[in-house]
Amino acid sequence: MERVKKRLNPRVVRAVLIFIITCAALYIVEYVIYARAVATVFIYATVYPPIFVLMYYIFGKRRQKKEQPEEFTKARINVAYMVLACFYVFYILYMLTGNTMRLSGWQILAVFTAFVIIALLHKNRGQNFDINFSADAASIVYSMILIVTAIFLIVTRPLTVAGAKKILEESGRRNVSFVTHYPPEEELTDAGARSFGVYSFVYESGGASVYVDVASGSITEESP
Repeated sequence: MERVKKRLNPRVVRAVLIFIITCAALYIVEYVIYARAVATVFIYATVYPPIFVLMYYIFGKRRQKKEQPEEFTKARINVAYMVLACFYVFYILYMLTGNTMRLSGWQILAVFTAFVIIALLHKNRGQNFDINFSADAASIVYSMILIVTAIFLIVTRPLTVAGAKKILEESGRRNVSFVTHYPPEEELTDAGARSFGVYSFVYESGGASVYVDVASGSITEESP
């Protein structure tokens, strides 16, 4: 047991825990609470880390054997910083001039922000890209995603599926059943043209369809 504890890197353990918590939270938010009305970066956040780890073990050790000149390494890092800075500025402009009601967009911006923080830490402290630095970087990225998710939901307050169903039941409709979510671009109803789209429900009165706007909670009923 003591040998296992010595082998476990606390930074890596922390990064793995934050990764699991973040991915679980994103899944619950997107698929359970909001039925995809609020899109997140769940798939990317879940798939990319294992790929990066695999690439590190496949290619990283080979690169370690081939030592590069220090000047070449610094130049390559500086180019990476410049590219990151350009992407960061352009994406901020894109978010401010585009759809600011997309959670996934703000989460991507949070990832870029985390990369900028990581780059500054690396440059100021002169840390090597070892396992400890990589684990800390992962912790920062996934923590930023969690923080931005919480802030976005608190500020925008989109209606949940359970909340929409409660509104319909309080309006006198019985046996309300959730059907699906329609994104704004489909514009099935007037409410569908709004930021988060609409939830579609049916209830016992002739099986009529009814739509609840995710942003405002307004109800639009469709004749059976």
